[in-house]
Amino acid sequence: MTVMKKTLITLALVATAASGSAMAWTASGTGGNVELGGSLNPFDSETPWEVKVGDAMTALDAQVQKGQTKVDIKVNNPIPVLGIRTKEKNAFAGNSGYCPQINFGDAFEIEDFIQGKFTLTLPVKGMDDAKIGTMTAPFAVAGIMSFKSSGTGGATGMYAADVGDGFFGGLPLANYNHDPIGKMKIALGLMPDIANNFDKQGYELSGMDKVSFKYPSTLYSGFYASGIETGQTINISLDSPASADVPVRWKASMPVTVTYI
Repeated sequence: MTVMKKTLITLALVATAASGSAMAWTASGTGGNVELGGSLNPFDSETPWEVKVGDAMTALDAQVQKGQTKVDIKVNNPIPVLGIRTKEKNAFAGNSGYCPQINFGDAFEIEDFIQGKFTLTLPVKGMDDAKIGTMTAPFAVAGIMSFKSSGTGGATGMYAADVGDGFFGGLPLANYNHDPIGKMKIALGLMPDIANNFDKQGYELSGMDKVSFKYPSTLYSGFYASGIETGQTINISLDSPASADVPVRWKASMPVTVTYI
């Protein structure tokens, strides 16, 4: 059950008045229509998390020769895309509806999640919104969590194998990386304040695991970060060779959606 925008449905049988007197028996009747309607009233539920979506990056410039279709753009500063962290510095008790799920639309192939190596792929458009090419870039993801319950606990890096696992849709499906310290460095490189509210709950970071953040008897803390790291290269493949004497203005849009279950 997605609770990010829970919906209250008020059902009305329009063909029936409140008293019932408007509903009549019709001799030799042939039927009719029963209209259903009501109000859908969305509201945002409270979770322990806060979310930051990266700012627009519009200074990704490069030189391109006439006749060229391939362009490489060096990333001189990190390009954060999505950050999720706890709102408070203290760990929270789990509950239904506390598990963030991530959707990046069609930006990745299923093989990226299976192999644990992500390549961002987006259509490139001109200022008139017409497609002029495709961009690809290495994409870094990192999830870190801690948990503590009666007799057990730990602090680990994260993967997300199934719907309902923490940060599912934004992490590898399996444990392909046994280096949580490296994941921590990736996250801090993308968003230096991402771990400001992280509570290790007395544990040292070790290993990789998955978690659902749903058990009330367990205390949790964690964060997620993703984006393009400093030093990486954005590759743009133009559909037609560059020919004009004016700069080719380009843009690419990446959908980012977070829900909670």
